[in-house]
Amino acid sequence: MDLNSRFTEYGLTGAFFAVLQLFILFIFFDVTPNDISTFESSFKISFGPLGTLATIIGIICIFFVGQLLHTLTVILVPSEMPIFWKSLENNQSVLRELYSGNEKNYYANCLYRFYTEYGGGHALSFSPKKVWQRFKLFLPYLQAQDYLLARVISTVELNDYTLLKDRLNNWQATRAFSVALIITFLEILYLTLSGNKPEAPVITADPTHLLMATALLLAIAIWVSRTAFRAWSRLLFALVYAVDQNTPD
Repeated sequence: MDLNSRFTEYGLTGAFFAVLQLFILFIFFDVTPNDISTFESSFKISFGPLGTLATIIGIICIFFVGQLLHTLTVILVPSEMPIFWKSLENNQSVLRELYSGNEKNYYANCLYRFYTEYGGGHALSFSPKKVWQRFKLFLPYLQAQDYLLARVISTVELNDYTLLKDRLNNWQATRAFSVALIITFLEILYLTLSGNKPEAPVITADPTHLLMATALLLAIAIWVSRTAFRAWSRLLFALVYAVDQNTPD
């Protein structure tokens, strides 16, 4: 991904998170018109060194939040691992081709280890034993995915794979938006359990409906993230298969 595209992605996800924080602010806290006027007056310095400095700091904060959200997307890995395992299950010929004759290859071993030790099944599991077993496969999973991607881009320049880049970007952006919604849901849950009631007149004094709506939005976000990863994984394996078919023996 080029630098401008990455900055745009960070800016969008950071701004989205900022909007969610404003939503929480106006829902749970009594923001009066005087508070809004004070807030607006603090931004009337639009010229001069001070105004320029404030603008730069604001932009940096937005990008930093976007970068942080993308870093935290690692928490979604457990929801992606079963999809990746299912892709390996459906592409046994690719798995055998990559591992056969490459037993001493560290990354090929990571790929094979993840498949054999994951425990089967393409659904999430909340069994403590399986959770611990799959947690130990966290690093092999990441390295196996990197191995497949490296195998593809080492054959042909990544610039030639527009669809691959688009799906990769879409998956990463969707993950960041999902993390933003997860954090927002946890904030609303904490504020609700702490005894805070929504102050906004458009929201009922009973926060149950707000929690239900937020939880539904969170479930949709995770589903969309998994769908984006499924599309990315499907294309990645298709390209690996095509590369292996076109590679001379």
